[in-house]
Amino acid sequence: MPYSTTPAIIVLCISAGGALAQPLNVTVTRLYRDGDVISTPSSEFIGAATSFGGVAVNNAGSDLVEVTTNGTDANTNLVVMRDGVLFARENDPVGIGAVAISSFDSININASGNVAWNNFFRNATTSTDSGIRFNSTLVMQESTVSTSPAFTSPTPYIGFFEVRGDDNNDFMVMASVDDPAITSTVDRAVVVFDYNAANNTFTENVLAKEGDVLPGMTAAVADFGTAPETMARSSNGLHTMYVVSSVGGAQDTIYDNSVAVVQEGQASPVAGRTYLSLGGTPVSVNDSGAYAFRATLSGDTATDSVIVKGNQIIAQEGSSSPAIPGFQFTGFGTGPVLIDNDGGVLWFGDWNDPDLTRDRGLFHDQQLILREGDVVDGETINTILGVSTGYNQSPDGRSVIVKVTLGTSTDAVLLLTLGSGCDDIDFNADGLFPDTADIDDFLSVFSGGPCSNDPSCHDIDFNNDTLFPDTLDIDSLLSVFSGGPCL
Repeated sequence: MPYSTTPAIIVLCISAGGALAQPLNVTVTRLYRDGDVISTPSSEFIGAATSFGGVAVNNAGSDLVEVTTNGTDANTNLVVMRDGVLFARENDPVGIGAVAISSFDSININASGNVAWNNFFRNATTSTDSGIRFNSTLVMQESTVSTSPAFTSPTPYIGFFEVRGDDNNDFMVMASVDDPAITSTVDRAVVVFDYNAANNTFTENVLAKEGDVLPGMTAAVADFGTAPETMARSSNGLHTMYVVSSVGGAQDTIYDNSVAVVQEGQASPVAGRTYLSLGGTPVSVNDSGAYAFRATLSGDTATDSVIVKGNQIIAQEGSSSPAIPGFQFTGFGTGPVLIDNDGGVLWFGDWNDPDLTRDRGLFHDQQLILREGDVVDGETINTILGVSTGYNQSPDGRSVIVKVTLGTSTDAVLLLTLGSGCDDIDFNADGLFPDTADIDDFLSVFSGGPCSNDPSCHDIDFNNDTLFPDTLDIDSLLSVFSGGPCL
């Protein structure tokens, strides 16, 4: 490996108790820490790691990590590493004269290891100093005029926020444009760039833009969520989720493509309480269209923060969990809420343990998979970063990458591998569980029949042993259904 660190591996066998929380074997590997030597593939010394930015991981467990080093050349000491090997570096040429990379924004990686992202440039004018790249290929530079008929001609791109790619090499962009027909000078739009493999080009597809009155709304779009966690794209490219702020601020809405799935003022799963402003809500969506988000409810402010999957409350401020017996949640951080393709939800929680060294952690559904106070390679996890870009997971939910602080001040990046363990008992993803419909649907799919619920049933390999379909999957489902272990 071109960086000098020996990965530390610990295995945590975690069971939160209860019929829905089955044991997961969690292997924790330290990928990077402060002081690791970062070099090029040809062994050119770049510098020692001093801090970490965006992180991402795919189904193969391949990781992408932004690293700041203490290299003597301030123009080349920021790098992005893929699986421990230099992938991109500050001052890399863009392919337009002397224009070069000055910094990186979005960090994401698809199943093939490809990266679609927003980069910032040096040696460019203030109106051309950013652009969307696919790996190292420039796809769209700031000031380029759009070719989409959805905009009034001429409409230039004047900036880019986040980029979210999928396994088809398509990607969505939260973009700023200047459409002459819109009165403001900075107009926002959700644009999907569809990849044409035959000629290696991308075509713009505008999903929504400022000023539109979208289905399910009576007020026009005023803006969209622009933080990394306020937009998502499923790995199969069928679903793009984004958050809309409305003119007047009374109809903030979460959209999947052009369908409104959650709206401000709508009744929540908590009786008598509605959703408040959704403008900065973290959202995610999986390949079947199941979605998860964090929201604020009307009413008691001591219990108004919730983690939601579809119409099911995963966690609520003021409530407890089998994983933290005797304590109650006090908050859920500011980071993402991520749903995997099996319907499992990754989220950050903070609870009222008086021991402040062990009062925060990462959860997968109801299971605590990493907790402050856990020890990695002889060093205690002091802080888990429950913030924007603090953690990410693969679409299949088997790999989680997270930034932490070890000891008193050592920044580090950990990879969590979630092994074995049974899938969500809500096999048919209808939000009602445990019920006999889950067993009926499992047996139907097991025998080659249909699933009763839309979007679709979960993976038939219920116990995740990669042997399926086999009778152990049925035995495991029945065991978990009755409150027993995963077999």
